[in-house]
Amino acid sequence: MKLFLSCFLALGAVSGVGCHTPSAAAERATETIVLSIEGMTCPLNCPPRVVAVLRAVPGVQSAAVNYDEHKAIVRCDGRCRPADLIAALERTEFRGSVLN
Repeated sequence: MKLFLSCFLALGAVSGVGCHTPSAAAERATETIVLSIEGMTCPLNCPPRVVAVLRAVPGVQSAAVNYDEHKAIVRCDGRCRPADLIAALERTEFRGSVLN
């Protein structure tokens, strides 16, 4: 057991990663995209609909909408681009533009 522990610690120190190998999804960079949202007319129904549209885009991990500021904050992995989010919104009654 002592030999195993010594080898484990030595390998971890040399490689810097120990025995954990990150998955392909974990290696993708996470990006936060802030969008200005146009076309929201009510605070109760519109934000959940915008969130649903944004979450349907491949690569979106989470989406949140602030009705008062007419903004959406979207967390994406490497598969998602701002243009994909804007295109998804434009297929509905909403419009979006990138703020960051």
